[in-house]
Amino acid sequence: MSEIINSSPGIATGKDISNIPGSSSKVNPSWREFAYSEENVGGLILHVQRLTRDFGPGLRTTVTLKGCALHCDWCANPQCISQKQEVIRKDRRCIHCYLCIEHCPIGALEMVGKTLIRDRQRCRTCGICVDVCPSGAHQMLGRFATVEDITKNLVEDRAHYARSNGGVTIAGGEPTRQPIFTLALLRSLRDKGIHTNLDTNATCSPETFVDIISASDMVSIDLKLMDDTAQKRHTGMGTDAIVHNLTWLASQPHKRIWVRTPLIRGVTLTETNLKAIGSFLMDIFGGRVERWEFYSHDMDIEEKYHLLDREWAYTGNLPVTPAETGLARQWAGQSGFDLQRVTVTHATRSF
Repeated sequence: MSEIINSSPGIATGKDISNIPGSSSKVNPSWREFAYSEENVGGLILHVQRLTRDFGPGLRTTVTLKGCALHCDWCANPQCISQKQEVIRKDRRCIHCYLCIEHCPIGALEMVGKTLIRDRQRCRTCGICVDVCPSGAHQMLGRFATVEDITKNLVEDRAHYARSNGGVTIAGGEPTRQPIFTLALLRSLRDKGIHTNLDTNATCSPETFVDIISASDMVSIDLKLMDDTAQKRHTGMGTDAIVHNLTWLASQPHKRIWVRTPLIRGVTLTETNLKAIGSFLMDIFGGRVERWEFYSHDMDIEEKYHLLDREWAYTGNLPVTPAETGLARQWAGQSGFDLQRVTVTHATRSF
């Protein structure tokens, strides 16, 4: 049974960061401003999900960071894109007490009919609405934490990791967007004898990729598209950095590798794309990729966009069918990839 720790604490109820260098309880600091000391490196975390069987072998805890370089138009985790804290409001929890409107210092909240509207252009993400909300309708996405604090929590489950050959996965978003924190956390966990996995889209600089991957026991690559034009159109970034970084990874013979590909009808879920990815993996890694996971999205994604006052580009687009996943497996096999290493899941992350 998994447990999400501090998935959406407010300024008052979350970790007190006022005494950490570079931070402020009134300003929304980026990770670069948060902390730099070797002993007290800090980062912005969406949540810590304990003891699941997702994102790596065995029982694992997943530390999900905020911030991503890509803007995939199908993104299943829009709450991870921004590298800043964000406030959401869950309508079904609202008791219409209007305390949030009364206490908002800049008037960014107002009722329009029966709907509470947040002016995100004016909102400073101060967290006051989160603190005064008696029902928990307002929630803060993202909390600041130090490597020391996170490590202390994670070592409590070390026995579970050991018995199941599990460990800790650092995911996002994109963990390499917070390189100092990610590297420090990986090293801290390694010092404690905890197995680590980095879930990454490999879009960072080669220097950052080498440093961080070298500190992780294994890596899970989120590989979406092989065509550079399609990758740019659907994610905002081409494939050059990805190919460069994965080519270097192929030169590390002892690094365990998993690969994940989202199945998006008409975009990633095409014969051309899946055969291209399979051929690429075989060309550079041979048979070293232990698992190629195809994952499709559940129908709750649209609500995530609604909570962030955004529109999902795939509204009305139903999840892929068993017949379509069967085709995906067939195309993977035709690329030369071992079908026994291909698996299909439905993977989303909660708020």
